[in-house]
Amino acid sequence: MSKVNNSLVDLVKDISLLLTYGYNYDVIVRCGRKPNEVADFKAHSAILGVRCPYFRTALSLNYATRWNGVMFVRKENIEPHIFRLLMKYFYTSIIDLDTLSLPELMKLLIACDELSLSSVVNRTQSHMIENHSKPLQQDPLNYLTKLNHCSRCSTLKTYLVDQFWRTPTSSFSSPYLNSLNKELIRELFQKQHEGLDEIEIWNRLLEWSVVQANSSLFDPSLLYSLPSGISSLYSLCYDPKNHKEFALNEFESWSEQDCELVKSHISEFINLIRWQEISLEAFNTHVSPYQKLIPASFYAELLTDYTASPDNKSQSQSIFNYHISQSSDYMIFPRNFPIRQYFDTALLSVSHFNTISAWIARKDSDYYNKKPLPYKFTLLYRASKDGFDPQVFHERCDNKGPTIMVSKLYLGGKLIGGYNPLDWKPQGQQMVEGRIGSEASKIETTATTSLSTNNTPKRYSWVTTNDSFLFSFQHLLPTTGIISRVVKSLSQKAVCYDPKSGPGFGAGLDIVVSNRYRTISTWGYSVYPEVQWFLSENHMELEDYEVFSVERDENVEICDEDEVEEREEKEEENDEKEEGEKDEEKDEEELKQERIDENCRKEGGESGKEKEKTKEEVISREDNVSRQHYEIESVYKRD
Repeated sequence: MSKVNNSLVDLVKDISLLLTYGYNYDVIVRCGRKPNEVADFKAHSAILGVRCPYFRTALSLNYATRWNGVMFVRKENIEPHIFRLLMKYFYTSIIDLDTLSLPELMKLLIACDELSLSSVVNRTQSHMIENHSKPLQQDPLNYLTKLNHCSRCSTLKTYLVDQFWRTPTSSFSSPYLNSLNKELIRELFQKQHEGLDEIEIWNRLLEWSVVQANSSLFDPSLLYSLPSGISSLYSLCYDPKNHKEFALNEFESWSEQDCELVKSHISEFINLIRWQEISLEAFNTHVSPYQKLIPASFYAELLTDYTASPDNKSQSQSIFNYHISQSSDYMIFPRNFPIRQYFDTALLSVSHFNTISAWIARKDSDYYNKKPLPYKFTLLYRASKDGFDPQVFHERCDNKGPTIMVSKLYLGGKLIGGYNPLDWKPQGQQMVEGRIGSEASKIETTATTSLSTNNTPKRYSWVTTNDSFLFSFQHLLPTTGIISRVVKSLSQKAVCYDPKSGPGFGAGLDIVVSNRYRTISTWGYSVYPEVQWFLSENHMELEDYEVFSVERDENVEICDEDEVEEREEKEEENDEKEEGEKDEEKDEEELKQERIDENCRKEGGESGKEKEKTKEEVISREDNVSRQHYEIESVYKRD
């Protein structure tokens, strides 16, 4: 074993000479921006392409400028001393985090996020939390602002959000709060908390919206992407000095356009305020003066709730009942209301979960955009955090009931996923139904062990269900969702279990995640026909994938107003039918009695005994006739 290790050490030393001397380099990476340090790094496209997903794409798709056979790549936002560390990592796989300060670690983390170096991102996040927890805890918002545009740093973001809510009162006074982007603002305020005044949340959201409106007048990041001439013109036209900034103390002088701009920022977050905790007095003092910044329909419903409050008293108590706004645009949901659950995800937004919930319930895609979700989603596995390892996937996800899997392609960022309404469970175990969809699903009692048509490995086993489906979202946009439901005639091959792979769907397989190679693959699309549009190639590299358990929330019904009306109409029809049957029975009894009386008059004798005997004979004949009619009707019904 030592000989093998020595050989690897020698190999690394030899490759590192390419970094030291730049033999036969064909790439130059320029880092830094004047007036600060600027440096050029000689590199090799083969090394960069193999070691770094970002350069693999940039160099293969001709993003780089070429001159005399050398490709030029600019990374002006990465400082030279940080990229120097990454170059050593590319060529030797060595990166020493212990020698870096917290500010340097943050710069390294942001650079690795931009270059799609997920493994280094995960190592750096863990190192920062373990070794620099004290400064992170003291000023969480400062570090959160630096992660505004980082998509792979979910571990550190979650940690910082938790630290924020440990001391929310002091954290609210931080000047960095107004610098957070809207995704982080939503992540902060959708968390549950106690002991924080809701009016203070309103005031800070209002202040944040004003700051965002002011910053939207001038976006300095555009200057770096525009040609110098246009850049100068843009700077002149949109210089903040040439525009009057919004100020809350001058609200009365704002134009309608100014109000609409600020409203566009705050309207996304008004449903995160627990309005039922705000007294009427506080509402009139802090909210009513800014009525123009609140959507009209939403504000009207707030006033209705206050008017309906007993005695209309100004008390710091819950004056709103939990309810859903009937507004066509906004909902009134307190943050701690169960439908506003916190989603621990690095890939999906709340809108994605709304759409997926609608598909599970077999509703229209936008059905739950303004309704409470009837499902709870709990993160079980994240590949970038837990490792691209099939064994870990099965340890965390097997026997957990219904699940959804969502993966993100490295190229283009497309999301591809699937819903399994059953347990992930190896063959030979009895399947416990975990139905959430509209139709019961079950495992095949004799698990399929092979497919002769394509030599599928014998370790595979399939389960039968009509409720599973696959889906995709283009460029992370929830409105671009495409769903592919299982073909019912092929539902016996709907979900595939493989102990050596990640989630699998279909007979071919239509979709399967290979943890070993960090790819998502398709070998056909017979069971889920629309899968042919999901992948541009049979095998595509994954940036990450997550698996969530799906639990039915019994407190939320899966029905809408139309279904309620339909149910009430059926109940009314049944009541009318029962009343009609009772009337028919009553009419038959009256007719029967009339026939008996008539026959008695015709056949009856003079004496009382003869009359009574005649009546008994007539009743007996009537009963026999009724019994014969009943038997004839029964025969017709059976036929």
